[in-house]
Amino acid sequence: MSAVFRSLIQEHHAYYEVLPYYVLIEEGHGSPAANTRRVQAGFDIDVYGRRVEDKLPSDSPNYAQAYAELQKLAEHAPRQPGSTCSIEVMTFGSTIFLDTRNHFQPLAMLRIRVSHCGDLSEPFGRAEEQALKEIERQLQQLGLKSGQ
Repeated sequence: MSAVFRSLIQEHHAYYEVLPYYVLIEEGHGSPAANTRRVQAGFDIDVYGRRVEDKLPSDSPNYAQAYAELQKLAEHAPRQPGSTCSIEVMTFGSTIFLDTRNHFQPLAMLRIRVSHCGDLSEPFGRAEEQALKEIERQLQQLGLKSGQ
């Protein structure tokens, strides 16, 4: 990772949070006995940074740089041979998040989604857990901490 990205992490007080990623499965679609169940298909790793500019994240070169660096991290994350694990980076460039724990400080966010690509009715497995651990390890090496 570049020194520029490390400086962005420090400048924007970046941190990450891991959340479960769920999909809803509707069984018996269209029938009176249809039911829905929730299956954890992986994890969302939300990377937050405090805004120091008066513009939307999508208009910020820093946001674009952070996205590009996280995209490289996702592309190079090791996967098990034959794994159905997917890793993607998602942008929220037109959205500002407010940090309720810190006087509603505006935050920008990027999401790394680690998910199971096979049968959606199957829950996540070892491949997704290992990918999560590796991504967390790399984020921590860059200076990001879990939580705030």
